[in-house]
Amino acid sequence: MPDQLLALLEAFHGSNTLRLLVPFVLFSALLVAARGPGALRLSDQTLRSITVTLGILIVNGYLARWLVLRVDPTSPAYARIGLPTISADLWPRLPWPVAIAVVVVLFDVADYWTHRLMHNSWLWGVHAVHHSEQRMTWLSSSRVHLFEPTIMKLGYICLLGWMGVPAWALLAANAVAYLHNRYVHCDVGWNHGWLAKVIASPNWHRWHHSVDPAAHNKNYANVFSFLDIVFGTYYNPKRCETEVGLREIPRPGVVNQLAYPATFVWQKIRRSQPWGTTKELQEAS
Repeated sequence: MPDQLLALLEAFHGSNTLRLLVPFVLFSALLVAARGPGALRLSDQTLRSITVTLGILIVNGYLARWLVLRVDPTSPAYARIGLPTISADLWPRLPWPVAIAVVVVLFDVADYWTHRLMHNSWLWGVHAVHHSEQRMTWLSSSRVHLFEPTIMKLGYICLLGWMGVPAWALLAANAVAYLHNRYVHCDVGWNHGWLAKVIASPNWHRWHHSVDPAAHNKNYANVFSFLDIVFGTYYNPKRCETEVGLREIPRPGVVNQLAYPATFVWQKIRRSQPWGTTKELQEAS
């Protein structure tokens, strides 16, 4: 990889300002191109939603980063198990664009299964915070509970620890996934035509957040929607015009949302209920 590109990636990942400024400029321009200048005028409900998301983002900027750092020392544990790993010598033999593309796919496979697990286990209490968003914007991708980055990190370690991926490829793949994740949360109806079955689109991902029961437990991938075709969870019948978000799960507000995982577990224990599927939980909300 060229040194200049590597330096740019390191600067991007090391600066919270750049990680907000770059998508803000990029996706604001896309919205204006799609809808005109009026696209930047936000309703009161959207502004309230963004305020909650920014509050969660500020908390996560401190606590979630600390939790993820605590996970990092566990990474060598995979090697100590003695399972086969791919030689690190493989990656320099590949042209760097090819290596990055391969790592993006690998990351998305890990994202798919970790995401699917969160929807169908006691971890739903953590991921429900993201699905509480009822006004989609590119910032919606940042509405995640502070435990979620740690869960995703553990997923990468368990599913990709044997790959021996070099740091530069991880930086590049993470940048691609980061920006694309914000793109699919934009409030636009773009669907990519036939490419929608290959590359995730905003319309395709809106179905994932939809209140329509037919769309529940669908569209788990981040970048590559073809993974949902492979694993039987693809859903994109038409333009999604339904409402999105959960109703009262969790209630609006930073404190309520950060406390929701404990609330969810306690409610399930108190009622002696099975953990249930996302569909059951959303229909009960």
